[in-house]
Amino acid sequence: MLMEIKKILRNFGIDLVRYRSFWETTVRPRKIVTLLDIGANTGAFASEFRTKFPNVFIHSFEPLPDCFKTLEESMQGDANFKAWNVALGDERGEVSMHESSFHPSSSLLQMSALHKKLYPKSAGSKEVKVKVERLDDVFAGTELKTPLMLKIDVQGFEDHVLRGAPKILSHASIVLVETSFVPLYEGQPLFADVHELMRVNGFSYHGRAEAHFNERGEIMYEDSIFLKSL
Repeated sequence: MLMEIKKILRNFGIDLVRYRSFWETTVRPRKIVTLLDIGANTGAFASEFRTKFPNVFIHSFEPLPDCFKTLEESMQGDANFKAWNVALGDERGEVSMHESSFHPSSSLLQMSALHKKLYPKSAGSKEVKVKVERLDDVFAGTELKTPLMLKIDVQGFEDHVLRGAPKILSHASIVLVETSFVPLYEGQPLFADVHELMRVNGFSYHGRAEAHFNERGEIMYEDSIFLKSL
């Protein structure tokens, strides 16, 4: 029956193939045992990851107090989980974070005019003081179990996070990082900038897990996959 359906679809220029997710093609084969979830928000990524990998230890980082509270509640009772109420960057300190009216769009950077035009529901914001740490400093003196994966979703602050984590990156196998092709935040790195930072840290680009396009079909941003050679 399946073969007959395939033949019919091919007459319309459609090829039916088995879908294999990022989790199955990339994460599972590398036998990840530790996830660093940077920009955890309210825990959606950590929760999804946990359903697929029940024994991986997850460290989630979220600086906004309200989101952090929800994150802790969503992962309550998980013995292989730790939440950190800090932002990550390349310098330690305390800064004002721009908390968006659509909280996943919150950033340590100012939102660009283009972002407000494309996504008006995120345009409102207020200032919140948050603590910033370097990822390498957070785990100084701690031996994280490997293979290690980083997920980075920090709304334009990706280069700062990466520059504060050279030691952690040297032990990582997979980095899933949101990269933008248009300036959605003031001073943010675009895809080519992040690609170069990953290259000098020994990673190669291996496509995207998810992408977002505008109404004309032009790519705005994606979740880029970077891998170290096995």
